[in-house]
Amino acid sequence: MKVLHINRNYITSPLHQVMMRNLVDIGVDGTVFAPTDDTSLSEIVPDKNVVVSECFNRIDRFFFRIKQSKIFNAVVSSCNVKEFDLIHAYTLFTDGNCAMKLSERYGVPYIVAVRNTAVNTFSPVLPFSISTTIVGSSTSSYSQPKKV
Repeated sequence: MKVLHINRNYITSPLHQVMMRNLVDIGVDGTVFAPTDDTSLSEIVPDKNVVVSECFNRIDRFFFRIKQSKIFNAVVSSCNVKEFDLIHAYTLFTDGNCAMKLSERYGVPYIVAVRNTAVNTFSPVLPFSISTTIVGSSTSSYSQPKKV
Protein backbone atom coordinates (compact mmCIF):
# COMPACT_ATOMS: atom_id res chain seq x y z
CA MET A 1 0.00 0.00 0.00
CA LYS A 2 1.26 3.46 -0.89
CA VAL A 3 0.15 6.29 1.41
CA LEU A 4 0.45 10.05 1.06
CA HIS A 5 0.76 11.46 4.56
CA ILE A 6 -0.14 15.13 4.89
CA ASN A 7 1.31 16.31 8.17
CA ARG A 8 1.61 20.00 9.07
CA ASN A 9 3.44 19.07 12.30
CA TYR A 10 5.94 16.61 10.81
CA ILE A 11 8.98 18.86 10.87
CA THR A 12 8.54 20.00 14.47
CA SER A 13 8.55 16.60 16.16
CA PRO A 14 10.83 13.58 15.76
CA LEU A 15 7.88 11.42 16.89
CA HIS A 16 6.44 11.46 13.39
CA GLN A 17 9.70 10.17 11.89
CA VAL A 18 9.66 7.23 14.28
CA MET A 19 6.10 6.41 13.23
CA MET A 20 7.05 6.56 9.54
CA ARG A 21 10.00 4.20 10.10
CA ASN A 22 7.66 1.74 11.84
CA LEU A 23 5.19 1.91 8.96
CA VAL A 24 7.99 1.16 6.48
CA ASP A 25 9.03 -1.81 8.66
CA ILE A 26 5.57 -3.36 8.24
CA GLY A 27 5.47 -2.76 4.50
CA VAL A 28 3.59 0.53 4.19
CA ASP A 29 5.24 2.64 1.50
CA GLY A 30 4.71 6.33 2.03
CA THR A 31 5.56 9.89 1.23
CA VAL A 32 5.12 12.68 3.76
CA PHE A 33 4.08 16.10 2.55
CA ALA A 34 4.85 18.62 5.31
CA PRO A 35 3.46 22.09 4.61
CA THR A 36 4.95 24.87 6.73
CA ASP A 37 5.37 28.59 7.05
CA ASP A 38 8.94 28.31 8.39
CA THR A 39 11.40 25.56 7.46
CA SER A 40 13.90 26.87 10.01
CA LEU A 41 11.77 25.22 12.73
CA SER A 42 12.64 21.78 11.39
CA GLU A 43 13.83 19.15 13.86
CA ILE A 44 13.84 16.27 11.39
CA VAL A 45 16.56 14.39 9.61
CA PRO A 46 16.20 14.89 5.82
CA ASP A 47 14.61 11.92 4.08
CA LYS A 48 13.96 11.19 0.40
CA ASN A 49 10.33 10.30 1.21
CA VAL A 50 9.59 13.63 2.88
CA VAL A 51 8.59 16.76 0.98
CA VAL A 52 8.88 19.86 3.16
CA SER A 53 7.18 22.80 1.50
CA GLU A 54 7.29 26.37 2.79
CA CYS A 55 4.11 27.08 0.86
CA PHE A 56 2.30 29.62 3.02
CA ASN A 57 3.23 32.45 5.36
CA ARG A 58 2.34 33.42 8.92
CA ILE A 59 -0.42 35.80 7.84
CA ASP A 60 -2.10 33.02 5.82
CA ARG A 61 -2.79 31.25 9.11
CA PHE A 62 -5.62 33.75 9.66
CA PHE A 63 -7.16 33.17 6.21
CA PHE A 64 -8.20 29.53 6.11
CA ARG A 65 -9.20 29.24 2.44
CA ILE A 66 -6.13 31.11 1.15
CA LYS A 67 -3.81 28.95 3.23
CA GLN A 68 -5.62 25.79 2.10
CA SER A 69 -5.37 26.78 -1.55
CA LYS A 70 -1.62 27.31 -1.22
CA ILE A 71 -1.13 23.94 0.50
CA PHE A 72 -3.29 22.13 -2.06
CA ASN A 73 -1.36 23.64 -4.98
CA ALA A 74 1.96 22.77 -3.33
CA VAL A 75 0.93 19.11 -2.88
CA VAL A 76 -0.26 18.87 -6.49
CA SER A 77 2.98 20.37 -7.81
CA SER A 78 5.19 18.18 -5.55
CA CYS A 79 3.46 14.78 -5.58
CA ASN A 80 1.76 12.59 -8.16
CA VAL A 81 -1.39 12.11 -6.09
CA LYS A 82 -2.82 9.46 -8.42
CA GLU A 83 0.00 7.04 -7.55
CA PHE A 84 -1.19 6.73 -3.93
CA ASP A 85 -3.72 4.23 -2.58
CA LEU A 86 -4.66 6.35 0.43
CA ILE A 87 -4.23 9.87 1.80
CA HIS A 88 -3.68 10.11 5.55
CA ALA A 89 -4.32 13.53 7.12
CA TYR A 90 -2.77 14.08 10.54
CA THR A 91 -4.87 17.05 11.61
CA LEU A 92 -8.52 17.79 11.02
CA PHE A 93 -8.34 21.27 9.57
CA THR A 94 -5.03 22.01 7.86
CA ASP A 95 -4.30 18.47 6.70
CA GLY A 96 -7.86 17.14 6.59
CA ASN A 97 -9.21 19.84 4.32
CA CYS A 98 -6.35 19.32 1.88
CA ALA A 99 -6.89 15.54 1.93
CA MET A 100 -10.60 16.02 1.26
CA LYS A 101 -9.93 18.31 -1.72
CA LEU A 102 -7.28 15.94 -3.13
CA SER A 103 -9.69 13.02 -2.74
CA GLU A 104 -12.42 14.93 -4.56
CA ARG A 105 -10.11 15.76 -7.46
CA TYR A 106 -8.16 12.48 -7.80
CA GLY A 107 -10.53 9.87 -6.37
CA VAL A 108 -8.02 8.63 -3.79
CA PRO A 109 -9.70 7.73 -0.47
CA TYR A 110 -8.55 9.53 2.65
CA ILE A 111 -8.64 9.24 6.41
CA VAL A 112 -8.30 11.97 9.01
CA ALA A 113 -6.88 11.64 12.50
CA VAL A 114 -9.23 13.69 14.65
CA ARG A 115 -7.59 14.65 17.92
CA ASN A 116 -8.67 16.45 21.06
CA THR A 117 -7.08 19.74 19.95
CA ALA A 118 -9.12 19.84 16.74
CA VAL A 119 -12.37 19.17 18.56
CA ASN A 120 -11.92 21.28 21.68
CA THR A 121 -9.62 24.11 20.56
CA PHE A 122 -10.04 24.81 16.85
CA SER A 123 -13.54 23.54 16.09
CA PRO A 124 -15.31 26.07 18.33
CA VAL A 125 -13.65 29.02 16.55
CA LEU A 126 -13.94 27.82 12.95
CA PRO A 127 -17.18 27.88 11.00
CA PHE A 128 -19.27 24.78 11.71
CA SER A 129 -19.56 23.89 8.04
CA ILE A 130 -15.79 23.44 7.64
CA SER A 131 -15.39 20.80 10.36
CA THR A 132 -18.54 18.84 9.53
CA THR A 133 -17.68 18.79 5.82
CA ILE A 134 -14.18 17.40 6.39
CA VAL A 135 -15.21 14.75 8.91
CA GLY A 136 -18.40 13.87 7.07
CA SER A 137 -16.50 13.10 3.86
CA SER A 138 -13.64 11.05 5.23
CA THR A 139 -13.48 7.36 5.95
CA SER A 140 -14.43 6.91 9.57
CA SER A 141 -13.03 4.20 11.74
CA TYR A 142 -12.45 3.60 15.39
CA SER A 143 -10.26 0.87 16.69
CA GLN A 144 -10.16 -0.32 20.25
CA PRO A 145 -6.62 -0.17 21.68
CA LYS A 146 -5.08 -3.63 21.90
CA LYS A 147 -3.57 -4.93 25.11
CA VAL A 148 0.07 -5.87 24.69
